Amino acid sequence: MNTRAVQWIGHSEQWVAEEHQGFPGFIMPLAERFVFDVATMKSPARKLPLAAAVNCTSRLALRVALAVTGLNPRWRPVELFEDSVIKTAASAANLGVRFLPPNEYIGHLAAIAPDLGSLGVIEEKVDGAQYEVDGFVIGGEVRPFHPLLQHWNEAGDRILGYERQRPPSSDWLAAVSAAVKAVGIRDAPFCIEMRWVVQLGKWRVIEIHPRLGEDPGLAAFMCDDNPLEVIERACQQEMSRWRRRDHETH
Repeated sequence: MNTRAVQWIGHSEQWVAEEHQGFPGFIMPLAERFVFDVATMKSPARKLPLAAAVNCTSRLALRVALAVTGLNPRWRPVELFEDSVIKTAASAANLGVRFLPPNEYIGHLAAIAPDLGSLGVIEEKVDGAQYEVDGFVIGGEVRPFHPLLQHWNEAGDRILGYERQRPPSSDWLAAVSAAVKAVGIRDAPFCIEMRWVVQLGKWRVIEIHPRLGEDPGLAAFMCDDNPLEVIERACQQEMSRWRRRDHETH
C-alpha cells in the first residue's frame, strides 16, 4: 500500500495543498472550519485529538485548559442566548453594545459539545504588542516557525500586516509550548496569538487554533520554505522512525 505523509482536509484562501496518492500517515486541517471534520474522522492515521479541537474552539474550554499555565488574562464564564446582545453598565446611544449573532463555528462546537455551545467568557482587555506564532506538533515536539509581530488598524479590529520580529521576552517559546501542550494539540499545525504585558512582564494568550494562520501572504512571513512542505517532511521523518521501530521489534 502506498503511503503519503499528510492528507490536508479542506482549503482556505491562504492554503492550497497538493494532492498525493496513497494512504496518509497524518490527517490535518487547512482551515479552522475543517478542524472538527479532522478530529472526528474515523481513520487509523494520526490526527488532532477531539479534546484539543474542543479546547481550541470553545473560549471557555480554552481558558480552563490554560488555567495551569499562568497565561490567561482575567476572565469569567458567561451564558449566552442563541442570539445575544451584550451591554455595558450604561449603554445609551448603543455605546458599549455588542451584538453576538450565531455563526458556523458556534454551530460546529454545539454539535460536538452541546454544553459548551452557549457558554462564552468575558475577558480582561489586554494591551501590548500582539505576536503570532505558527508551527506544528509532531512526535510530541513543538516546532514553531518565525514569531511575527502583528500590525493592527487604529480601531483594533483588523490586522494590517505582519513583521518578523523577535518577541521582547526570551521565554516566548516556553509560553508557546506550554499553551500548545495544555490544550492538547498533537500531530497538527497550530496558530497562537499572544500579547506581552510590559507592566507585568508576562505573556497572555489571546487565542490558539489547531491550524496555520489563514491570512493571504502569511506563509512567506512565517517560514522561508513552504510551511506545508516543511510539515510534510517532518511527518515523513516521523513515519520513517515508525518503520525502524517496527523493524527492530520484529
